[in-house]
Amino acid sequence: MRLFLIFLFCFLVTAPALAAKDRVFTVNFENDKFLSGTDQNFTNGVRFTVDFGEKSQPKFIKGFFDALPLLPKTYDERILSLAVGQNMYTPQDISTPALVTGDRPYGGWLYVEAGAQVRKGDHRDIFSLQLGVTGPASGAGAVQRWYHNIRNVAIPQGWSNQIRTEPGIVLSYARVWDFLETIGNTDWGFSISPHVAGVVGNIFTHGAGGVSLRFGKGLDADNGPPPRIAPAAPSSSYFGEAEKFAIYVFASAEGRAVARNIFLDGNTFTTSHSVAKKHILGQFQVGLVIIAKTGWRLSYAQTWQTREFVIQPKRHSYGTMTLSALF
Repeated sequence: MRLFLIFLFCFLVTAPALAAKDRVFTVNFENDKFLSGTDQNFTNGVRFTVDFGEKSQPKFIKGFFDALPLLPKTYDERILSLAVGQNMYTPQDISTPALVTGDRPYGGWLYVEAGAQVRKGDHRDIFSLQLGVTGPASGAGAVQRWYHNIRNVAIPQGWSNQIRTEPGIVLSYARVWDFLETIGNTDWGFSISPHVAGVVGNIFTHGAGGVSLRFGKGLDADNGPPPRIAPAAPSSSYFGEAEKFAIYVFASAEGRAVARNIFLDGNTFTTSHSVAKKHILGQFQVGLVIIAKTGWRLSYAQTWQTREFVIQPKRHSYGTMTLSALF
């Protein structure tokens, strides 16, 4: 199953390109080793995304979103996307094979996603559907052991205690308002983008609200802060051909009311290790984005997150490296 999904994704990426650059391929890598130096909680995430502009959208995904009643039928711009990704979660002590009852469970999430971002006037509607699997079938334990082995660091011993295999679905929707101001007749400017969001599914369920701020040169080259691996504040992996070099710094903040997180609550339909989660969560992020005229975007961001569960000793932090190419 996983090989089939990877093959399908590679096929979409390597399909013949159109004359106009209208698609974006993005690689996200998130890890708590960046700056924090830890190996726990949300410890690693990898995601590959292809965004399709109006001229390159595959008929099957275009038809799917045309049929959805929630999305606007009239718009100024609509970007569609396909993605595949994997998240992994671990307790603080990964050296013991015994169940760590005083910490969060081991957990993995392997998923595919279809998404749409629809702009009309000063706002965007962002919709996504994730389908995937948790537990041993997610491959997270095997990937982490392999990665630690090639780096010659301590091999995690407790993946036999992870939450069990469970198929998952996550539906998410967000409304983002974008207000952009330029400084005089220059390419420099600033933007503010408040948002509200809702996520429903047996993996994650929560409501959220927040804001993103940007300052720099060429802000109209993309649609805001670069993408992060969900669950996270709304972001965009799509960008267009930049007439000039673009660079900006950004900061975002989000508050979240959490009803369900399978990686804290445990499995939905069977008994598994769990911890008492906190129902209110806050995230803060700062970062830097560089967009080259040649069609490349590079970004780095650091995220700080309040405690997710009652017995968690302190807040968590992780970094995000993102590389995107227009083709």
